[in-house]
Parts: sequence; structure tokens; C-alpha cells
Amino acid sequence: MPAAEQKKNASPVTGNKKKKEKVKPVFKPYDRGRILCRGIWKRILKAMGTFAAFVFVSLIFGSAVGEGGLFLRLFINGGLLLALWYLLFNEGAGDGETDVALGETALGRREQGRELPKKDADKAFCPARGFAVGLLAMLPFLVVTVAYAFCAVKQVYALQTLPSWVSGLSGVEEIGGALSYYDRQVTLGAADILRIVSRLLSIPYVNIVTANDADRLLTLDRLIPLTILVPALFYGFGYLTGPRRRAMIHGSIASNDRRRIRREKAARRRRARGPRELV
Repeated sequence: MPAAEQKKNASPVTGNKKKKEKVKPVFKPYDRGRILCRGIWKRILKAMGTFAAFVFVSLIFGSAVGEGGLFLRLFINGGLLLALWYLLFNEGAGDGETDVALGETALGRREQGRELPKKDADKAFCPARGFAVGLLAMLPFLVVTVAYAFCAVKQVYALQTLPSWVSGLSGVEEIGGALSYYDRQVTLGAADILRIVSRLLSIPYVNIVTANDADRLLTLDRLIPLTILVPALFYGFGYLTGPRRRAMIHGSIASNDRRRIRREKAARRRRARGPRELV
């Protein structure tokens, strides 16, 4: 066989691999549901549980570095916040994808003249549902933090226990009146309870600010409601990615079908040519 023909029929170099086909999203129409539907409370409780677990983990790990350096506090507490936002975003995205699939099913059955039960049709994708679920999940925490934000005051001092040698001077007329201030019974009021709960809910931010800066803590106390809304927004934005996630699934299925068809055509061509003759 001539050298030119051998070169032409030679197989390509094994190192050159074919590029993997890029999956393109395939969007399909779907019906829209209602913002509030049956079963939405399960998602609300799930998101609420995720936030409660985050508070518990932050109390353990975040507080351990509460008095550390700024970089360490930012790294640990910032990492905890990013983990929370990522989890809620993924939860919302998964729920959005499920609802889009329900909307496609509802549309398909309606086009075939078969209607879904209203309780199932209402569960189809609704863009505002993700934000509604996130807000309702954070609502109990939001109420507490808003109530404290309106009554927050700067903490500048705290009563300490007098040493024994000083407490013995309380009977002296000249200084006894001043020392009697320390005999007052400090009661735990409603504002104190709200402060404890609010700072517990925002403990990563408190750890970043540190409890030694009264001015920054006061600013944080008034901004805590906004920090509570951030997880709700991440869930809502994650839910909005549901249609694209569903479209990527359809695109992956279509891509696999195209590869299967190409393989079947190649196999038919090989069978049509018949077995090669061995020289």
C-alpha cells in the first residue's frame, strides 16, 4: 500500500480526545401555581430547622473564637454564614425544580383534556413562593429582633460584686450611700430577654463585632432584623433558579439521546460495510 494512502487511513493520535458536548438548557412550558399551597408548611419548617441548626452550630464553633483575632473571627463566622446561605439557596433551588416539574405535568394533562386536582395544580411553580417560604420561616425570629431593635440601648457598664474589704465599709456614713448602689437587685426585664435571644440569633455577627465594642454592638442590635432577612432572600433566589435547573435536566436528557442516536447510526454503518478482510 502506498505511504500516502497508509497515512490517510491511519487512525488519529490517541492523545487527541474529543471535546465533551456542552449541555444546553431546554426550556419547556409549564403551568403556574399559587404562592401559598397545601404542603408549603413542610418547606417553611424545613428552612426554619436549617436556621435553628445554624444558630446551634454557631454557638459552639463561633463562640470558641469570639475573643480571637479579627482574621480568625472573620474566617470562622464568615464561613458559617456562607454555609447557611449555600444550604438555603440549594434548598430553594431543589424546591423550585420540583415545582417546575409539577407545572409541566399539569400543563401536559390539561392539554390532553385531563385536569389535575386543584391542590396539586396549586403546587406548580410560582416565582414569589420562594420568598414567601423564606419570609414565613424567618418570621418568628424577625418579630423578636424587630422588637429588640426598637428598645436597644447602649450598654456602658454593669454592676460588679464588691470585694469583701470594701463591703465592710458600707456602714460608714461618708461612703455608705455610694456603696448602697451595689445592693440593688438587678432584675431581668423583657428588654434583656429580647437582647439575649436577638444576639443569639445573630451570634456570628456579634462574634465578628466583639462584645467589647458597645457602639458597634448598638448599631448591630438595630440592624439584626436585616441580617435575619438575608437567609430568606437566599432561599427565594435559589427557588428562582428552579426553571433553569429543570431546563438543564431536559438538556442533559436531549444530549444523551443525541449521543445514543449517533452511536446507533455508527453501529449500523459498520454493520452495513461488513467485516474487514484480513490480508
